Amino acid sequence: MPADPGAFSILGADVEVTGNIEAAGDVHIDGTVRGNVTCRSLIVGEKGMIVGDITADDAKISGATEGNISASQLVIAASAITSGEIEYDRITIEAGARTDGTLRRRDDDNGLKLVSDTEG
Repeated sequence: MPADPGAFSILGADVEVTGNIEAAGDVHIDGTVRGNVTCRSLIVGEKGMIVGDITADDAKISGATEGNISASQLVIAASAITSGEIEYDRITIEAGARTDGTLRRRDDDNGLKLVSDTEG
């Protein structure tokens, strides 16, 4: 059965998962995940926590994360606490957010290279 990219999954505040989560659609986490999360769109609620790497097209972090984040569009809300390397295309960090780690914008060189003139 093929995955439904329009699906929406919620992990409640009283749920703790140990293991990786992979979803073709959207995921909302209010509980705790100890593992990597890969999905199309991710929301980590204010009480949510992920200890592991995150890979998503779009992500909004309002809770706590410990691990690397890779997202095309990323919002780190004022209530968020993040730790780890963050790789993004577009990012918004709201005032009050606590981020510890490195921020790196993805290169979008489209195969273009800088060519310099050399005298021969």
